[in-house]
Amino acid sequence: MCGDRATQVFFGFLIRGPFELVGEVEVVPTDDAVFDEAVAGLGDLLFLFFGLLVAMLAYQIMHVARRAMARATKAPWSLRRLRERVLRAGARLIISARRMTLILAATAAPYWAAIWPQIQMLRGADP
Repeated sequence: MCGDRATQVFFGFLIRGPFELVGEVEVVPTDDAVFDEAVAGLGDLLFLFFGLLVAMLAYQIMHVARRAMARATKAPWSLRRLRERVLRAGARLIISARRMTLILAATAAPYWAAIWPQIQMLRGADP
């Protein structure tokens, strides 16, 4: 059986939730096998939650970049336009002993020159 009562309630919700939504069960058994099955499936659930969090973070970063680009160019930008014109541009990364140099394609360089000061202003406070 799983640890304390809070853990049991959590796993019970994980098992019971989807079944109650479709109306298949009214009473869920609370024996050890049910909770052991929930613990076995917890890794998959955490993987899905992690994927969702990464997707949400990526959307937030794109939204902040879109707003910064709109402020810099004083024109409306969509997420699709930002992705196609700014982020999917060709670039070359040169790594030497003491520095890394990113060489952007000529088509994307003006966009990055406009957006970079806006992104620099978003830096948080030093620790």
